[in-house]
Amino acid sequence: PADVISRLCGLTDASRGVTLLAVRLLPGEERLIGTASYIRIDDGVAEVAFAVDDNFGHLGIATGLLERLAALGSDAGFTRFRANTLTENTPMLRVFRDSGFMIKSKLDGSCVEVELALTSTARSVAAYEQL
Repeated sequence: PADVISRLCGLTDASRGVTLLAVRLLPGEERLIGTASYIRIDDGVAEVAFAVDDNFGHLGIATGLLERLAALGSDAGFTRFRANTLTENTPMLRVFRDSGFMIKSKLDGSCVEVELALTSTARSVAAYEQL
């Protein structure tokens, strides 16, 4: 995993990828409670991945990370995000569905391949304003 961490955290060019961290400040310490990344896979397309501490699930952290990642990705020239998640990961599937972005999904065995169009829609703007 050290090479993966180095690759994700060493990205300095938003046209190649970005990693965001959600941190909770506690007296005397910072606690990592979520992360989201995108990595370029093709012209205009990036793969996204999310992780949120189970103790902080259902609080909108993944939604907030997606909105910020989408804004950064769009500014860097990406038009679509792709993600793969397990079919039983309904919280993440709900985040994608409720994001307001145009979404396409395809079942592939026990995984769902999701593609989000990063163009703003009235729904995506409304979803962002609810954060």
